[in-house]
Amino acid sequence: MTYNYEYFLASVVQQQAAFSWLLATIAFLFIINQRQPRKRKTPPGPKPWPITGNLNLLGSIPHQSLDSLSQKYGELMLLNLGSTPVLVASSPKTAKLVLKTHDAVFASRHTPALGARLFEGGALFWSPYGPWLRQGRRILSAELGVTRKIDSLEYVRVEERISLVSRLYEEAAASKPVLLRDHLSKLTGSISARLLSDHKKSCKTGDGRELRTTPIDMKRLNELVEEFFRLGGLVSNLGDWVPWLRPFDLQGCEKRVKGFSEEYEQFLDPVIEEHRALMKAAGKDFVPNGLIDVFLQRADDPNVEESEVALTRHRIMGLIHVIL
Repeated sequence: MTYNYEYFLASVVQQQAAFSWLLATIAFLFIINQRQPRKRKTPPGPKPWPITGNLNLLGSIPHQSLDSLSQKYGELMLLNLGSTPVLVASSPKTAKLVLKTHDAVFASRHTPALGARLFEGGALFWSPYGPWLRQGRRILSAELGVTRKIDSLEYVRVEERISLVSRLYEEAAASKPVLLRDHLSKLTGSISARLLSDHKKSCKTGDGRELRTTPIDMKRLNELVEEFFRLGGLVSNLGDWVPWLRPFDLQGCEKRVKGFSEEYEQFLDPVIEEHRALMKAAGKDFVPNGLIDVFLQRADDPNVEESEVALTRHRIMGLIHVIL
């Protein structure tokens, strides 16, 4: 019996090559594991299910479910909604830490389908922490957070409160049931609308003409605002929390959000364009008549600092929406 030394040598070489590949693979996995960040200590929370995470715990009334979970896991807890970790602060102390003390850290929040679609991402609610969010906050603070400007608009609040009392008196005199929710909703909506565009106040031009804006359709506006809150509170949309499911639109939420975004823009567009036309007609005699005019003046101001983000049509809509 002869021994095939060539076969033996080839077998040894193959074994050495396989062993080298094995060592290289182990070394590669070890290096990758060392480079991965160590799992940090996180707030307590329920153990998530695969894919859906803790979505099953939210139920049909999410705010009540979150309250129950906070009783079990504490005032600061971590939920995993789909593949997205969500920090829940359920006490004044923890809310202050998240919203004020560490605002710059937590300002960039998860963007749902509504936030991505609405005003082409110009809504401040879901804007990531950056130049636009900081500038939008500065604009709103300058117009709504200064005592002098708030006092100058007191007449609007007084007139609308008088209108509210008159409506309540008329219904009471007619022995009709009074639905306070509807009346208070109308009060706040009317005040907000007049802060944006006061149709009761005219603007005079150099040739003596008086220009007024058309009153905002409050009924339609209230319908849109209510639909916004319904869609904004729709936490059960799987596509928002499991990104690879979003293109399939399993629950029809994407279609609904798209339709709403288009309707909202179609509602605000003519309002903005009317103000722009009045500004042009008044020329140098123009005096701002509401915050929409202020936003448009900022957008057209040639002296705006280069560091500021351009106030596009969609960003102006985003500012209007915050007030509404």
